[in-house]
Amino acid sequence: MEVEEEERRSPHDHVDRCVPESFFDRGTLALRGYLEHERDGRLQLADTGSKHRAEFAFAQFENERALTSLRDELRVARGIVDRSRDEISALQTLVDAHHREHKALCKMLERKGILHRKKQPDTLVMFPSQRPEGNICLHWYSSHVRCNANLTMAMQYTKWADVLG
Repeated sequence: MEVEEEERRSPHDHVDRCVPESFFDRGTLALRGYLEHERDGRLQLADTGSKHRAEFAFAQFENERALTSLRDELRVARGIVDRSRDEISALQTLVDAHHREHKALCKMLERKGILHRKKQPDTLVMFPSQRPEGNICLHWYSSHVRCNANLTMAMQYTKWADVLG
């Protein structure tokens, strides 16, 4: 019967018989304390994780809102650029029309014998003998001509009378 009892006992039973009960009580208390500490640590980690997830979600929301705002600003800026391009195109068309008109007027004045092409300077020059206040130079785009008659005669053939006059 002793053999059967020894067979039923585990190897740890022998250790249990050698160790006083207070040792097991202290170990059990230590394990319980360790488990409580670990559980508190897990709860703190879960709370910290929840807090960080909330902060992350809020930061992500702020980033999306900022991104939306930047997209709106970009859309407005592109609209301004498009309108500016349209204005530039319209102004370029106007400049080209004025240039064509200027060339046509200069050709008309040349045919009438009022203007003569001059090769060196790029200015419209009136001779001092034809006006009292001295030498006046008027710069016009890329076609420059020399005036051979008085200013009043040139004004009657151009639309520049208000500008010159």
